[in-house]
Amino acid sequence: MRNRSKPMKLSPIQRLIRAFATPLKRALLISLFLSPALADIGCQHIGPNTIADDRLAYNRAVKTSWEQQTLLNIVRVRYDDLVSFVDVGPILQTHSLMGTTQGTFGASISPLNTIMNTLTPSLSGTRQTTDSPNITYTPLTGAEFARNLNAPIKPSDICNLIESDYSADVLLNLTLNSINEIPSVDPNVVLNRSEFVVRSSTFRQLAQAIECAHGYGDLNFYIQPGTDSDAAKVYMVISDKDCERCKKIARCKANPLAFIRKTLQLEPANTQFEVVAGPRRMKETEIAVRTRSVIGAMRWLSDYVHVPEAHISAGFAHPKRVPDVQNPPLDVEWSINKPRGVFTAVQYKGYWFWIPQNEVKSKFSLIYLRTLLALADTGAKPSPPVLTIPTR
Repeated sequence: MRNRSKPMKLSPIQRLIRAFATPLKRALLISLFLSPALADIGCQHIGPNTIADDRLAYNRAVKTSWEQQTLLNIVRVRYDDLVSFVDVGPILQTHSLMGTTQGTFGASISPLNTIMNTLTPSLSGTRQTTDSPNITYTPLTGAEFARNLNAPIKPSDICNLIESDYSADVLLNLTLNSINEIPSVDPNVVLNRSEFVVRSSTFRQLAQAIECAHGYGDLNFYIQPGTDSDAAKVYMVISDKDCERCKKIARCKANPLAFIRKTLQLEPANTQFEVVAGPRRMKETEIAVRTRSVIGAMRWLSDYVHVPEAHISAGFAHPKRVPDVQNPPLDVEWSINKPRGVFTAVQYKGYWFWIPQNEVKSKFSLIYLRTLLALADTGAKPSPPVLTIPTR
């Protein structure tokens, strides 16, 4: 009687090992196992993904810093302190990605115990990313910038901004001391006998009427380009009478054109008047405006900055020069703790100064002042000092 041995039953793992018994087949199995991981490491591109993140992040950061710097300088003026501006220059952002992958593949086979029939693959890797921005800061201290900062704002710049849909109501109150001898400050108030500077109601109504008439299209400003020898000329083109549709809009003064013509004493027969810089007009066809400088506009806004009573008592800041009014051009509050949910906030002399989020007119004033500061920054940037800080 012949003794026959039964064939050994192979586990699925053993059958897989035998199927790839040759070295070539084993190499193919290992490559098949490691290829997804190697492909993932080798095909990484961090450049495209960083564009949206970096661009928007730096945009928000530069915008926020501009708002804080502008507000800080207004607060400094309120304290009769020195203003200072630092410009953000080129921003160089570099990214790098380094990675290594290591894999092993082995098997343990024991015919007597199918539980021990196992594959032992392993995969390990490292990945390192670096982020190295270089940010350049340039203090604005050039002679050209200082002259523009303290020089009266050009009427052409003001009219250009109005034609660019900047609010005439906000802009004229911010930049003008007078128009056709109508002052922005009430002339009946004797400044050395009164604690307050009262804004002229006639001037405010005139600025609102110009805003309404310009919105209707019945009043526009035309800039005649200048030449090498002659400066640019500015003209206000105004209709002869109010339109019928304008009388039905409740937010504007009734008959704004009639109010403008009467207040500025404009000839009824003329529809075009040249806007000139000066305290008073020399011709009937002129409108004379006395403009503020950018520093003058900041000083005008600083009157609406509230300061702690302790600082006034100590002589750090002068007493408030304007009375509390509804819808002021700027409303800057103060607090000991850092406020939340505000438009912008800065810390100065141990206190926080901030603009509420719902103060629309304050936002406009701050934005317009930033535009005027940009117009003043027309000179060539000085070479020194320039500070480049590598951020790690």
